[in-house]
Amino acid sequence: MEIITSIISKIGEMLVEPTGRQLGYLFHYKVNIKALEDEIDKLKNRRDDVQRLIDAAIRNSEVIGAEVKRWVSDVDKIINELEKFLKEDATADKMCFHGWCPNLKLQHSLGRKAKKYAEGVLKLQQEGKFDRISYPAPPIGMHFSSSSMKDSNSRKKILNQVMEALRNEKVSVTAICGMGGIGKTTMAKEVAKRAKDEKLFREVVMVTVSQNPNVGRIQDTIADFLGLKFDQKSEEGRAEKLRQKLENTENILIILDDLWKELDLESIGIPDGCKILLTSRDKDVCERMKSQKIFAMEVLSDDEAWNLFEEVAGISDRTRDLYDVAKKVAKECKGLPVAIVTVGRALENRDKYVWKDALHKLEKSIPDSKLKTDVEVYSRIKLSYDLLRSEEAKSCFLLCCLFPEDYDIGIETLVRYGKGLRLFEETGTMELTRNRVHTLVGDLKRCFLLMDGNQLLMDGNQKDCVRMHDIVRDVAISIASRKEHGGFVVKCDNEMEVWPEIDSSKMEDCTAISLVFNKRIKKHPDSLACPNLKLLSLSSTTVKCPSMLEDHVHKLELSENFFEGIKEIKVLAFHCIYVQTLPASLQMLQNLRTLHLEYCALGDTSIIGGLEMLEILSLIGSEIQELPKEIGNLVHLKVLDMTKCKGLKRIPPGVLSRLTTLEELKIFHSRCWSSLTGNEEKTSASLDEITPLLDRYLKVLNVWIPEVEFIPRNFTFNDLTRFSINVGKCVTNEIDYLFRNYMHLGKVSADSIKQCRSYPLLKKFEALVLFKVYGLKNIFPHFDEEEQDGFPWLRSLRVSSCQDMEYVVKWTSNNNRTDLHVPNIFPLLEEMRLQHLDGLKGIFHYNSDDLQLPPTDHQFVRKERISTASSLPRGFPQLQRLFVAYCESLEEIVSVRNRKTDDPINTSTSDDMILFPKLTQLYLRNLSSLISLCRAIDDEASTRPPKDADGVESNMDNLNTPTNILVPFKCIKWLPSLEKLELYRCYSIKVLFSFHGHDSPQLAPINSNITNNINVDQPNDSENLSHKKCCLIGCLPCGNRAGKPNIIQNSQEIMDTSHLTKDVDQDRQLDNHKEEWLKNLEKLEVRFCRSLEVVFDIGEGSLAPGLNKLKSLELDGLRNLMHIWKKGPQQVKSVGFQNLKTLSIKACPSLTYLFTASIAKLLVMLESLKVVYCRSMKEVVAKTEEEINNVNAESYMVSFPHLVSIELDNLNNLHCFCQQPYAFEFPSLKTLLISECPKLQTFVTENKTLKIPKLKGVKLNGNYMEIFEQDLNGTIQH
Repeated sequence: MEIITSIISKIGEMLVEPTGRQLGYLFHYKVNIKALEDEIDKLKNRRDDVQRLIDAAIRNSEVIGAEVKRWVSDVDKIINELEKFLKEDATADKMCFHGWCPNLKLQHSLGRKAKKYAEGVLKLQQEGKFDRISYPAPPIGMHFSSSSMKDSNSRKKILNQVMEALRNEKVSVTAICGMGGIGKTTMAKEVAKRAKDEKLFREVVMVTVSQNPNVGRIQDTIADFLGLKFDQKSEEGRAEKLRQKLENTENILIILDDLWKELDLESIGIPDGCKILLTSRDKDVCERMKSQKIFAMEVLSDDEAWNLFEEVAGISDRTRDLYDVAKKVAKECKGLPVAIVTVGRALENRDKYVWKDALHKLEKSIPDSKLKTDVEVYSRIKLSYDLLRSEEAKSCFLLCCLFPEDYDIGIETLVRYGKGLRLFEETGTMELTRNRVHTLVGDLKRCFLLMDGNQLLMDGNQKDCVRMHDIVRDVAISIASRKEHGGFVVKCDNEMEVWPEIDSSKMEDCTAISLVFNKRIKKHPDSLACPNLKLLSLSSTTVKCPSMLEDHVHKLELSENFFEGIKEIKVLAFHCIYVQTLPASLQMLQNLRTLHLEYCALGDTSIIGGLEMLEILSLIGSEIQELPKEIGNLVHLKVLDMTKCKGLKRIPPGVLSRLTTLEELKIFHSRCWSSLTGNEEKTSASLDEITPLLDRYLKVLNVWIPEVEFIPRNFTFNDLTRFSINVGKCVTNEIDYLFRNYMHLGKVSADSIKQCRSYPLLKKFEALVLFKVYGLKNIFPHFDEEEQDGFPWLRSLRVSSCQDMEYVVKWTSNNNRTDLHVPNIFPLLEEMRLQHLDGLKGIFHYNSDDLQLPPTDHQFVRKERISTASSLPRGFPQLQRLFVAYCESLEEIVSVRNRKTDDPINTSTSDDMILFPKLTQLYLRNLSSLISLCRAIDDEASTRPPKDADGVESNMDNLNTPTNILVPFKCIKWLPSLEKLELYRCYSIKVLFSFHGHDSPQLAPINSNITNNINVDQPNDSENLSHKKCCLIGCLPCGNRAGKPNIIQNSQEIMDTSHLTKDVDQDRQLDNHKEEWLKNLEKLEVRFCRSLEVVFDIGEGSLAPGLNKLKSLELDGLRNLMHIWKKGPQQVKSVGFQNLKTLSIKACPSLTYLFTASIAKLLVMLESLKVVYCRSMKEVVAKTEEEINNVNAESYMVSFPHLVSIELDNLNNLHCFCQQPYAFEFPSLKTLLISECPKLQTFVTENKTLKIPKLKGVKLNGNYMEIFEQDLNGTIQH
């Protein structure tokens, strides 16, 4: 009973409280409503207080706390809800039964809600008691607007390179450099915008440094954007606080714009490791700032310049009448962005006559303040000039403005002018002066006041010359024309035919005159009254030396007194002028040190012998038949240059030997020497006159010697620093003044070369050309029989039409391997060209008794390899370019043969014979007999079938490798740096690359007794194999795997343990690591290989993960091509091609599809797809049998995220882009061209599976058709 009572009591207690609470809602609802109203009033008051604090904080530019904002929002929301609730309460009918009875249900509901709302209001009141309403404003940040770079590919390229450098964690300092007005600041702003848009950095701060850095201002600017307040007054204290802030701030980029000199980052407070981008017009500054990546900006191309000019000048359809003149104006801006923008904006909306006037002024370099070009451009370039570090650099810069626009200024011309003007201190010899000028030119180029010249030598090498940008030249002329800078007079006008009128007062102060006339100079003064003139240069616009036989060529007939008023002149230069007689007043120029009469038709020049102080005489390219004997009177002459004086027939005997101070002698392209044989009296100088000069000052010699017999036996050349010697047939190749030590032997016998005993000379040459040298079987050891230590300085070797040549190098070893030493024959050779050598058998012939290692005992393999490594040929350690053509007998590049039997030696030591470690370009053309890089290696790879685990030869036919492999597996490591390979009409090559020996899971396992003790010789050393371009033209079968030719064959086999040794280690196991074959190949071109069936035979042995850098694949004229990618489905994830951008297929009539859906998924970067003249192609994307079994087609998505253009042309059997019900996405596709595809009815099977958001139309058979509602199929059908 007590238990029941207690239970009932407990139940009662539990019921009383909730019952009472519910009754309270009913009977006290008015009290609850009144309490709610009171709390709402309190909440409103609190909200108003908070709002006033918020307003005050906003006025102080502070940031309101997120919780405060949320609270105010919640309060406003709840107050609106409660006011609506109270309004409903006031209007609610609280009675029922026509007012006879209270509405108890409604009163209960209102009371309950009021109570609950009041609790929520109280809670908001408590939450509204904030410790802090606002915070100091964060860095204000920077707004970077878009620049006009969208049509500039050169700017896009630099932008992408800079962004890549900024993403690189190892690069902390990146620099952009270029001349003033080139667009460095614009580029920096674009980088900042891109970095912010991509959220690459949390903060980006840009500070302009300028030529006079203000440390305090730089600190303030950075601090402002970081929200940092400085309490310290000293720069050191502020620097420390800024350093602490930056070290505690992650992911910040600081851009230092317009640096003129090295900036001490530590004094500012920028710590090491902080990401910095700087801009400067001085490359030296970038380097002194320890920039890890430096990107130089060049002028815009013509197309880029016009696109920018069109935009800023407002050129459109309504201004088409200005098009021609606008094009010319834009061209006069010379690609300099600041000039393009200022000129374009100044001419926008102007009348045509204003445009024509502006064009005239730009063409004539007439200043026009209205265009604002001069102020914008001049100030920038003038400032660069003012900040040059030496007066010598300034003088060298102003010297360059004497030459015409777009002129390639020979640096040697600057050397000779500067030497004559004594511009450079303490440079006694020509070599010292030349070194100084090259240093100064380098400084000017690094400041972008000079540019590299465009002129090339006949052999394709760049001539040593520089250019001045036209606008820079205008500024230089403006500076030089001032009295304090020399009062230069520069008139280079193609239409000028008379001597310009020059103010007499200006002539008084003028120190340099440079005039370029039309070829007919009709009028010139009788004499020049320029008492301070130091340099006079007269040129005509003719492009060749005027001949004395051409009567129509106007002769420059100077008066006899022409030079009387310029007695202080030091440099006189005539270029391309017919001077029949030099004026008698020339001998009055006793201060003249440099005389250039280049490409001139000259009469009597004997008067030159009276110029006693003359140091430099240059007659380059001039018509002169005899050197006057008076030239021997020039006792101070340092340079005599008669290069290209082809008409020179005689140098009087004894003239050269009297020039005892001569440092440089150049007599090329002329037959002026007498033979040393015979007893008759010599009518011309002989080479033995040069011999005593070699013992004095002569250091540079450039001569052509008709016959070997003309060379004196005591002609040692020991003291020559530079020489160019042509013996026999004269070459026409232009020789630059900075020629390498050069030897050309043409139409001479090998024995006669030996007889002249000029071995010391041969040891010093850097370039060797052999043309029709009879009886020459090899270069080494023929030219090096005495010392046999090679050619230590040779950099370029060219051999042509030497029919007896068998090998370039023929080395013979003996059995005594321990004493054997193979010299480093060509330690510096960079280029080798061999052509028209009918008897050539190989380039490198290594003749030995035997090179095979003992195949029986693997425990001694490592020791044996070490002992033979020193006896292996060292090859060509610096060779970069190898060109071999028209050598019909050549079967192999490297010949390794038995000395006794002359048979190829199967050698496992090929792993140590890395013969071409730096070869980047290999050209093999018209070599019909070429079989392999090395037949010994080829034979070894092709004759030995793989063995199973028990050592029994395998019968896996699909792994047998055919002969005629250009690069066998073991030779791949001979070419670790190859970037470009070109084959043309090498009909005997069947396989390009063989990967026999590469690991494969399909091979039989190796005997465990072996694998426990040795490590497989994996191709680890070949991981640097770098092919950027592979061009195969006109080759026959390129390989055969299981009877199907292909380019890259990755079948593998393990032949015996002799080549499985790399390390003998008891603890090592067999390593099956996959190597990256051809991992740096960027461009692959295959043309007219008519037996090729497969390009990439991935098969069961994956080629992966190589070819990841392949960007362009072009196939043309492959009539038997069946597959581009032939693979098994399990390899799809491991192959490369993720960076392929361009895919072009042309004239492959057997190809039925392009690639499968699984391969398509790999081509994520593909941008351009072109398929033309493939008559059997039925679809572009196909589904293989393996994929049919493993893929649900209806759920399969194929996306080409970057594909911009598709061209399908002359595909007679094309039915559809893809016949499978795949979903396709082309988010970037803008261009679709379809032509001559008669069977094409639909692009894909269903429009609903096709997404082409940017494709607005399709060009179908030459007609553009707009696409409506993304219905591409419907568009094609109509």
